[in-house]
Amino acid sequence: MNWDKSSREILDNIGGKENIINLVHCATRLRFTVADMEKVKKEDVEQVEGVITSQWSGKQYQVIIGQDVATPYKKLITLLDLEEQPEVIDDIEEKGTLFERIIDTISGIFVPILSAIVGCAMIKTLLVLLTTFHLLSTDSQTYLILTFVGDTVFYFMPVFLAISAAKKFHMNTFVAGVIGAMLIHPDFVSMVSAGEELHLFRVIPVTLVNYSSGVIPAVLSVWIASHVENWVERISPKAIKFFFVPFVTLIIMVPIALCAAGPLGTWVGNIIAAGIGWLDVNVPWAIPFVFGAFAQVIILTGMHYVVTIPLVLSALSVYGYDTIGAGFLCSNMACGFAALAVGVIAKNKDFKALALSTGVSSLLCVNEPCLYGVHLKLKKPFLALMIGGAVGGLLAGITGLKRITFASTSLLTLPIFVDPNNSMNFVWAVVCALVSGLVSFIITILLCKKDKKIMQEISG
Repeated sequence: MNWDKSSREILDNIGGKENIINLVHCATRLRFTVADMEKVKKEDVEQVEGVITSQWSGKQYQVIIGQDVATPYKKLITLLDLEEQPEVIDDIEEKGTLFERIIDTISGIFVPILSAIVGCAMIKTLLVLLTTFHLLSTDSQTYLILTFVGDTVFYFMPVFLAISAAKKFHMNTFVAGVIGAMLIHPDFVSMVSAGEELHLFRVIPVTLVNYSSGVIPAVLSVWIASHVENWVERISPKAIKFFFVPFVTLIIMVPIALCAAGPLGTWVGNIIAAGIGWLDVNVPWAIPFVFGAFAQVIILTGMHYVVTIPLVLSALSVYGYDTIGAGFLCSNMACGFAALAVGVIAKNKDFKALALSTGVSSLLCVNEPCLYGVHLKLKKPFLALMIGGAVGGLLAGITGLKRITFASTSLLTLPIFVDPNNSMNFVWAVVCALVSGLVSFIITILLCKKDKKIMQEISG
């Protein structure tokens, strides 16, 4: 694969260097923020070697590459003289619709810290495996050290979110970090644990809330702080701006964060978690069934991080598990097996190789190449994967399957379903994954073999 050539062709067909405001990438996509949408030659871009397909998301142009996306990204960053960035930044977000701006904001805050969340979650999963198989004692120093390491990102979640939100809301990163950190300062945590009434300036009551692992309080506080900081900068004399702006911003934000934004954010987060909990108790099949059926649709819209991360983190912080992951597991397995089914019946060597390779990558939780390269082209496999995911999701809901720690769901990450208090949880995870995959595999073969156009396309 000559990515030097392909990267230049992509750049030329997007309108050249002068048409690109910003470029970032996720697991499978190059995400271009462009100045003039009309200069982008979408059809020509999709003909470039290595490009699976492309799509618009607001004013952001997304080029789907697959697992090798980091290679052309680095080539393009060099050609554009830009710095590498770990997160999506949209410098013209104010021109989008309200819905697009909300989606962009949530995604821009949560996606950058996802790797830290997954890394710590997998450490916690490793500990569960080691202790379950009696390879490590819970009394050992190794266990104790790895335990607090695995808990780090979750305990200090307000700090990580505050820093990430600061970049999105364009305020001083480290002042925002202070706002997030003060919510979990040891002294404040001790005061909350003591349970005694707290008052700021003797008159403003401080709500006793433990903000560790909280999601919404820090983000809401930083959003307010960004406006406060902007106002203070406007009224501050230049001679004292260096210390005056952070000082006044923090003084104003202390009562707002501890007495209003923090408690409000906690209340909203608890309502979200309570809603998920109510569904799990009263309609246990609903969440896994819905996400089992429609997870790939959500992925196609690019909203999978936006929809799942806040909900999952809220559920994990309150209940210690989530059921959305069960639905995604079933959907991902159905997606991969549907592609493998196409690969089995395809006679065209190129299409067979495409279906088999992308099917395997989907089982490892990289779905876009499979979705765009196989399912959306043929249509019937996409219907089959939705049915397979729905069947598996329904079974997951009936059996009470739970994801114990946060990580992407795939064959490699099945241990995240190991529950120390329920040995059958992992067994049901394997069963639901197999059921989803087999149903999707069989229906794909039946639907494709009855469709002459599909058989002609994959056998030509």
